[in-house]
Parts: sequence; C-alpha cells; structure tokens
Amino acid sequence: MAVTFFMNREKEIYRVTLAGTVVNVLLTVFKFVAGVLGASAAMIADALHSLSDLLTDFVVLLFVKLSSRPADSDHPYGHGKYETLATAMVAIALLAAGGVLLAEGVQKIVAGL
Repeated sequence: MAVTFFMNREKEIYRVTLAGTVVNVLLTVFKFVAGVLGASAAMIADALHSLSDLLTDFVVLLFVKLSSRPADSDHPYGHGKYETLATAMVAIALLAAGGVLLAEGVQKIVAGL
C-alpha cells in the first residue's frame, strides 16, 4: 500500500512539474520578447522570475527522483530528506531572484530622482 502511494505521488509530482515546465518556458520567452519589443523593464524582470521558476522545476524533477529511492545501508530511513533540500534550494533561488528584482527596482527609482 505505501509503495503504491509513493509511486503514484512521484508520478503526480512529475506530471504537474512537467506541465509547469512547459508553461514556464512559454512564459519566459513571451515575457522576454514582449519586454524587449516594448522596452519594458518590468516585463523583462517578470521574464527573469519565470526563468527562475523554470530552473526550480528542474531542481524539483531531480530531487523527486532522488528522494523516491528506497532505503539502503547508508540511508536506512530512505532518501526523503532530499525533498527538504530541494525545498531549501527553491526558496534560495526565489529569494535571489527577488533580491535582484528589488535591487534593480531601487536603482531605477534612485536614477529617476
């Protein structure tokens, strides 16, 4: 029963993440092109955010695979902690992207004054 739950859970995570990856690719390209053509720094910044989402999708896909491995002699309780590590990596990536956007926004405000 537990093995079936984890296999279905892994498949569902892959399905949702792959769908998100496709959407993030489209959004990144569309926003970047629109930002360049429209000379919109906000749209280009939003493209950066979509790109960071895309990169974190790859982290999720990798670490779900790692965390779903069964227990072994080095990891008697399994590899579930990889999910926690992936969560931390995604959080750090989002904080970094937010920091870049904040710094650029402050620069533009100060330059406009």
